[in-house]
Formats: sequence, structure tokens, C-alpha cells
Amino acid sequence: MTPHSYLLVLTAGSAVTGAWVAARFSRFTPSTARGASAYLIVAFFMPLLAVPAAELSGKFASAGLALFLAVFPAFVVTFAFAAWSLRYLAGLMHQFR
Repeated sequence: MTPHSYLLVLTAGSAVTGAWVAARFSRFTPSTARGASAYLIVAFFMPLLAVPAAELSGKFASAGLALFLAVFPAFVVTFAFAAWSLRYLAGLMHQFR
């Protein structure tokens, strides 16, 4: 498997897992605009933490496992927080129907 296809599968898997987390734990959907903004900020900055985590886990594991341990959780959180923010925005749009 090439590195590009590995990252593609890793990203797609984390997106599916993030969507499942957002659907399963819908009670974490923000109820205010401030909460939705905070969720979007977390979703934006979470992938930035994957690089230092990958470097740290790369000292103890192979490159593929280090990427899995660092990138997968960061992207799951990113996709889940983005989905929760979008769910809040969809709720706002539903009020205007």
C-alpha cells in the first residue's frame, strides 16, 4: 500500500468514525452560537496536534502505526466536532422553514 493510499484510507475511516460518533452522541450538539463557534475552533485546530503526536509516537512505533495513533483520533475529533456544529446550524435553518 502506498503512503498516499494509506492516508486516504485513514482519513476516510476517521470521517466515517467521526460521523458515527456525532450521530451516536447527538447530546453533545451545541445549543448556542458560542458553543458552535467553539466547536468549529476545536475542529480547526485539532489536526495541528496530530503532527507533534505523530513525532512522539514515531519514537516508539513504526511510521504506519505512528500515523494511525496520531492522525486517526485527531481526525475523528475534527469530523465529529464539525458535524455537531453543522447540526446546530441546520437546526437554525430549520427554524426559518
